[in-house]
Amino acid sequence: MMDRTAFPDHRTLPNVAVRRAGHEDFPSVVRLYEEWGYGGTYTPSDMIWLAEAGAGPVGVVRLVHEEGTVVLRGMFVTAAWRNNGIAGRLLEAATRELDEPCWCIPFAYLEPFYARFGFVAATETEAPSFLVERLGRYRWTGRDYRIMRRSGS
Repeated sequence: MMDRTAFPDHRTLPNVAVRRAGHEDFPSVVRLYEEWGYGGTYTPSDMIWLAEAGAGPVGVVRLVHEEGTVVLRGMFVTAAWRNNGIAGRLLEAATRELDEPCWCIPFAYLEPFYARFGFVAATETEAPSFLVERLGRYRWTGRDYRIMRRSGS
């Protein structure tokens, strides 16, 4: 089990603001994902949260409706800002608005982190088939991933 101290308390960064992004923010989110090498797809209908410090964004996460399912996708924090609680603040903001089940496919080592926000590991037989297929593609990278689910509130 991973040491919980690896995930700092989200209240330690008062100078970082987390907000729900508007349509006007979409081009900057696209640029951020390109800079970070994120190869996923995204659309203006995604619900996006930005973490901002100073003059610009330092983190992003999205809730996406895929095949009738809500999926948490594209969680990224700029390398210089990692391990400061920003990801936790982004997840807290995104999950606060969830009233239906949500799925995600994080790296396996992040399972304790996602558990802090109500996500639990799910088996491949429990998960929607499109996520099981995605998990298979992710595993081709040689990294270990988990399918996780969070019940609605």
